[in-house]
Amino acid sequence: MDKDLMLTKKDIARYKIRESGRRFINLTISFSLLIILLPFLAIIALLVALTSPGPVIFKQKRLGKGGKPFTLYKFRTMVHNFDQTIHKNFVAKAISKESRNQIYRIDLSPYITPVGKWLRKLSLDELPQFFNVLLGDMNIVGPRPLPIYEAEYFNEWHWQRQQCKPGITGLYQVKARGAVPFDEMVKLDIQYIKRTTLWLDLKIIFATILAVIRKTGG
Repeated sequence: MDKDLMLTKKDIARYKIRESGRRFINLTISFSLLIILLPFLAIIALLVALTSPGPVIFKQKRLGKGGKPFTLYKFRTMVHNFDQTIHKNFVAKAISKESRNQIYRIDLSPYITPVGKWLRKLSLDELPQFFNVLLGDMNIVGPRPLPIYEAEYFNEWHWQRQQCKPGITGLYQVKARGAVPFDEMVKLDIQYIKRTTLWLDLKIIFATILAVIRKTGG
């Protein structure tokens, strides 16, 4: 394995120091946005409730820092009781050696609700994750939080990405979402942990806003 893709104890220690220093910023931004967007969040919740049977909020166990599971919150964009084995089977294949170079993407459009399609296009389904930030399970910027069943297929070096708190957005989301194989996604996550700075976080947040406006990336 390339040394640039392996986290050292120094990398991890540096990340922990910088992460703790940004906790106040994460809390302040998340709390402020939730207060400002409260009426907008209520409208979205009403649209989801009126156009598709099922809960407004989608809850799922995801991998957190250190591999510790946490409950992630999103506005529901798919039909209620969607069969998760469809995604599980895809993940098993996507992370396998035989499919290592395939693009990490799955077409779930037949299961996405009309309102859900709109929410996903504008990334509005992710807004409830600011509550996850307040709870301390996530940062605004970090690797995407993966469903816990994906860990069954991890190679040992994939676990390095779990040294970092997951984020609402991140380096992978703005650089290559849906356009690279799984291994490349993990490499970008490791790259972020190695390079993490407040300035990098600000650049990722700005790039995310542009991606949403342009309807590209994530």
